[in-house]
Amino acid sequence: MQSLEQVTIRKLENPTESELEILTNLLCDGFTNDPFFAAATGGIESLRYPYRRTVIAAAAIDGEIYVAKYGDRDFVGVISFFPPDKELYYTEAQREACGFNALFASYPVEVAKWYKDYFFPIAIAHDERELGKGVGITGCHIVSFAVLPEFQGKAIGKALIKRVESEAFNKGTFCYLFTHNPINVAIYNRLGYTPVGEPQRFVGLNELAFHGWIFRKNAEQLEREFKK
Repeated sequence: MQSLEQVTIRKLENPTESELEILTNLLCDGFTNDPFFAAATGGIESLRYPYRRTVIAAAAIDGEIYVAKYGDRDFVGVISFFPPDKELYYTEAQREACGFNALFASYPVEVAKWYKDYFFPIAIAHDERELGKGVGITGCHIVSFAVLPEFQGKAIGKALIKRVESEAFNKGTFCYLFTHNPINVAIYNRLGYTPVGEPQRFVGLNELAFHGWIFRKNAEQLEREFKK
């Protein structure tokens, strides 16, 4: 039985190395069968953990992290976002501090080339075409969002995303996110998010193809929901 009374959401400030490790493992467990990761790395499993580690570490620097507790079990879900005027890997200082620069330097040549020459330019163009140039930086960008598989279906994900939406509402802005997993499309639709434009098709290493979707919940919709 689902019970929101068993779900506790809290903001995680100044996470320790141990907490970042827990969250990275949570994200790895929550992002199994990720089409993006398989295509972007050619399935090199050793890159999964360090990649997720840089994403959550970047949020600890310039974004916000919220974690879920279910009953007595802590760290069963996590969500992170970047507020207006902040973004993932947006500054050299952030990229250096979160470990992205070191990770990128360690990538096999073909992986680094795929990111730099193919994925980044197309993803940025897709973002600007569908959201509008310079629009994304004015919203709350949800970057990491995962619940441990054994705790899914218990309203934890809904509680996490509502917490971020309340922050966006308080800031008078909108929420948006990207997903490369078709399974998530129906989930975000149920959570009230609207797809923006058309999905972008990418071809990764080993000719593995995947799509990227942008989802958005406008400030007007957040206002209606939080002023009820």
